[in-house]
Amino acid sequence: MPLKELREIKGGAELGIWKLTESVSELESLMSVEVASEKYKGFNHDLRRLEWLGARALMSKMGLKKTLQYTEHGKPFYPAGPKISISHSKDFIAIITHPENEVGIDVQEIVGKVSIIKHKFCNTNELDWATSDKDFTIIWSAKEAVFKVKERNVLFKEHIQVNRPENGQLQITFKESQVYSGVLLNLKNYEGVYVVEGFS
Repeated sequence: MPLKELREIKGGAELGIWKLTESVSELESLMSVEVASEKYKGFNHDLRRLEWLGARALMSKMGLKKTLQYTEHGKPFYPAGPKISISHSKDFIAIITHPENEVGIDVQEIVGKVSIIKHKFCNTNELDWATSDKDFTIIWSAKEAVFKVKERNVLFKEHIQVNRPENGQLQITFKESQVYSGVLLNLKNYEGVYVVEGFS
């Protein structure tokens, strides 16, 4: 399982990205404790098993505990420890943490379907600058990252405004008042965005 990137970023956050190359059986042979857990036994699909084991392999590389708790909305958290956000998208797993501030990360494969449904999540300002599958994937990923920070009561089209990227950065405005600085990950055939609460 090749580590693509592991680095500290602004404000004490840490970013990790893995490219998944193993099969489920290969990961299972390396992670017997995780495979024996009740959580893992409840997964019915190989893709979900692969994502779950891959995320825990990356967590181990980042020095993080592999046992998480989840809010009623499915957001992962540590009762005592850093804030964390996790994203899986077929070939990649990405994790971001921060000692104190909420974080959000999202990775998406660039596919044609996103342009078909763009009007469901893009507002008129975004439709003025976005023209390609890549652009619409960036917008979706940015909004998903902010949603992971907020966790609930978020309408993508109405509450989040994503400006045109400049130098790998995105200005993302939540409810016309809170501004986030989103950072693009630029993975091959994928787009990803991360945000850190309190850093604009």
